[in-house]
Amino acid sequence: MHKFSPARFLLLASYLAIGLGLFITRPVAAQDEAEEMVNIKLSGEMQPGGSVGYRQTVLISPDGRYAVYEADAEIDGVFDVYSVFVAPDSRPVRLSNFWLPGHAVRQYAITADSRQVIYIAAGDTIGVYELYAVAVAGGGAPVRLNPALVPGGNVHSFTISPDGRHVLYLADQATDGKLELFSVPVDGGPAIRLNEALPVSGNVLHFAVSPDSRRVVFLADARRDGIFELYSVAIDGGPVTLLNGKLADGGLVDSFRISPDSAWVVYLADQAWAGTLELYSVPITGGTAVKLNPALPTGGAVTTHMQISADSRRVVYLAAQDRPTMRELYSVPIAGGPSVRLNGTLVSGSEVGRFEISGDSRWVVYNAAASERHHYELFSVPIAGGEVVRLNSPLFAEGDVNHHLISPDSRRVVYLADDQQDNYFELFSVAIDGGNVTRLTSRTSTFGAILRYEISPDSRAVVYHADYDAAQEYELYSVPIAGGEEVALNGPLVTGGRVWEYILSPDGRGVTYVADQDAAGRAELYATVDESDNTSLAIQIFLPMSMSGK
Repeated sequence: MHKFSPARFLLLASYLAIGLGLFITRPVAAQDEAEEMVNIKLSGEMQPGGSVGYRQTVLISPDGRYAVYEADAEIDGVFDVYSVFVAPDSRPVRLSNFWLPGHAVRQYAITADSRQVIYIAAGDTIGVYELYAVAVAGGGAPVRLNPALVPGGNVHSFTISPDGRHVLYLADQATDGKLELFSVPVDGGPAIRLNEALPVSGNVLHFAVSPDSRRVVFLADARRDGIFELYSVAIDGGPVTLLNGKLADGGLVDSFRISPDSAWVVYLADQAWAGTLELYSVPITGGTAVKLNPALPTGGAVTTHMQISADSRRVVYLAAQDRPTMRELYSVPIAGGPSVRLNGTLVSGSEVGRFEISGDSRWVVYNAAASERHHYELFSVPIAGGEVVRLNSPLFAEGDVNHHLISPDSRRVVYLADDQQDNYFELFSVAIDGGNVTRLTSRTSTFGAILRYEISPDSRAVVYHADYDAAQEYELYSVPIAGGEEVALNGPLVTGGRVWEYILSPDGRGVTYVADQDAAGRAELYATVDESDNTSLAIQIFLPMSMSGK
């Protein structure tokens, strides 16, 4: 069993997703009440070598009442899953009822109704990973969801349907080494196999649940070993429908996405020519697949980078479509139609990098090298094509825009750039259609690396992780998205301490975080709450982003 490793956690921290949770349930305290806001430790007392684990992010229940995390709190090296009520003086409850080394938890998630935690663990037999459900508040034994597995079988991964009623999982349940797809009610019951019988070496490779929780789409080599195709089936079982058209000899479906309205599946496949990926869409219940890109030049191909707009009307993708050596940005109606190039002129030999569609489905923001300096800058363009606007302010000779995010309200873009000093990246904010650029980070230091940043779900603040005061000693900061005073969110850290991970509340005014705040080398779970709020144990006020937790 792995123990807490600062080096490995640093590598993983930048990829951690934001947990979901509702921390604010009434107006936040006024500024003059800030002295009543206090840091609390949620993870409780642990054995001397114990730490909150680093293999998975902390989760917050959708109702905001519980934090779920893993830790070797009781036995060194034995990581269990715990939940804790987010309030002062709460005590964690161990959810996974295992004590022996080798009973590791591989994956866990909280149901949409905040009632249960679903997880994979070697629970009944060491080395055999199975699927369990347990009440988020604890108080009962975990319930195994999968039936008995064949010798050598394991549950490998799972997803909870968006409506919280089903758990979909991959397991070699019936035949050792053959991964198949199953659906089981979240409260337990018969597990139904969703795929049809597979050939000798066949497997289900990947699956996704439609946003309306009615259908499951999956990739499997269900007809020919090694030839992965795309299938759709009702979430509670039934006829399996092949979605893709006939593949070229040696061709296969590479990847897919389900549209937000659950009506379409967009996929990449070398359907016409083996070795040449192209873009297709098809109704999720089956029908004629339509190729979305036009004829490609010799050597051209669509890349695996594609997104569907939130209104499910358009697909934006990267492709070498006009020139075989230049990856550019295109937009096309999801049901088929003219493909429009979105980016402006690029430097010869360069390409479009990262792109993102705004939540209102009106804009695409991307970075690309558009000048002779071969350095990446930031641009926005209407999703159906139009005037391209450069968003960043002029960069110095070696400067680049490194990363960007669009605010949830689709009004602003926050980006990282080293606009004055090579490799010294700072945060900037600008309106999505261009205008004055605001520098958000104003502190200067010898270090100053920004490890990760997020825009609050209410689009009011930017929260970021930076080592302003000492190298590798990261703390949490917040600043208004349009500019203003930066404040620290975590409590005072011990010498050598740092914040490892953080999770924002959906309205953007609260934060929980993992830090070795009280003892260097011991990662523990913290939150900030309003100590004066005694109206209900279920109602706690988290630190507003405009106040300091110190």
